[in-house]
Amino acid sequence: MKIIHRTLIYVFFSAIFLTIACAQQHKRPQWADNNYIPLNANRSYSAVRSGHSTMENRQVIRNEAIADISAQIETEIRSDIVRQLREEGNAVSDNISIDIRTQTSGNFFGEDLRVDEYVDKKKDVYWIRVVLDKSAYKRRLKQQQDLSAQNAYAGYLNGLKAEANKRYVEAVVSYNQALNDLHPFKDFPLAVTHEGKSLMLRTAIPERMRQLINNIGPEASLPSQAFKFTDAKSASFIAHYYEGLSQFPVASLPISFNVTRGSAQIDKSGTTGSSGVVKCKIGEGDWGKNGLQIEAKTSWLDLLKNETVLQDFSIDLSTPKKATTDLVLKGPIILGKFSYQGDKSSVKGSGGELNVIRSMVVNYMSDKIGAEFSGKSTGSDAQLSVDVSGSALGTVVSGFRTVSLTASVELVDLEANRAIYSPASTTVKGVGTSDAAALNNGIKKLEQLFRAKILPELTSNFIR
Repeated sequence: MKIIHRTLIYVFFSAIFLTIACAQQHKRPQWADNNYIPLNANRSYSAVRSGHSTMENRQVIRNEAIADISAQIETEIRSDIVRQLREEGNAVSDNISIDIRTQTSGNFFGEDLRVDEYVDKKKDVYWIRVVLDKSAYKRRLKQQQDLSAQNAYAGYLNGLKAEANKRYVEAVVSYNQALNDLHPFKDFPLAVTHEGKSLMLRTAIPERMRQLINNIGPEASLPSQAFKFTDAKSASFIAHYYEGLSQFPVASLPISFNVTRGSAQIDKSGTTGSSGVVKCKIGEGDWGKNGLQIEAKTSWLDLLKNETVLQDFSIDLSTPKKATTDLVLKGPIILGKFSYQGDKSSVKGSGGELNVIRSMVVNYMSDKIGAEFSGKSTGSDAQLSVDVSGSALGTVVSGFRTVSLTASVELVDLEANRAIYSPASTTVKGVGTSDAAALNNGIKKLEQLFRAKILPELTSNFIR
């Protein structure tokens, strides 16, 4: 069943045409009568309007006359379309109407439109008659329709050729251009002869386009991927066109990317290569123990850019094809070295001063990146050294002593044998009633510093 949905009719005429075509009347003409019936009504569209003769009101009256002509055209063209559909054996909706979109150029109406004006000065009444020859209008309309059908059919043939050569995105673009060419007459049953048969363009072109769009989509090259912290990280997808049990790679397909689990800096979009593959590069982020999930989906509108036209031909792009892949970090094995040294016996410590910091570092990095800490370099991926030196300043203020602590941190990639994180040394001061109490308070400040700044920076070096 072919149904033409009700839309509006638009027929626009330039004021320039009115001025050129006008024939100013000095003697009241016969047509300046609300009951006037034109003698050649079967050969032309005609409208007569009148009203108060002010310049502003004249334009309103002219627009009303043009609207009358438009309504006559719509009624007659609608009748022609209904008859054509019935002759072809197609059902017709009771709500049928036609969207007639004529051109605004003089080539379309300038020669055919006649406008007569008369002003009744005694009564201050302005009259206007607009006449459009039916055969001239239909001839020019058919010329536009034929050109639209010709261009749309050329796009259709280009699409078929691209499909045959497995250039699927090129085919979609060709069909899209064909619909753009057809759109001004989208509700007209424009047909061409194709392979000896009548081809209805407004159904054949969208059908091929939907077939491609609905069967093209990405899939993950691997359902999941694991990376070492030294690896360059990316999510890989491949786009296919599915035809029965067969599948073919799709090149030049726009793809958008999104993080659906975790957080990371990623490429926002990409385009498939000749083999249908597209990669999403991944930068710094917070992977967590569960890693990242990256989603890839087709992004046709970035390529076609005419959603309204596509909707008018019932092509829906609101639910793009998509796929996801899971990415995890292989937890690095880290050789951890923590040392503390005091300059005086009062701050020399017992050897366990850094236990709190050591425990915090191990737990934090285990939770964030699944790190394992080892006591030997063999089999380790990196070495983390945390060295803290304490100095009792020896001054006493209001009964309180001060200890200065300087912390140095270095992370070395053992495989590359190079430091990958080595910030400047940091100094904090602890205050207490004794050097031991001041040392303990200084360690707490270091703990806060590690948690707020050093550990996030340190961990980011494993997710680059």
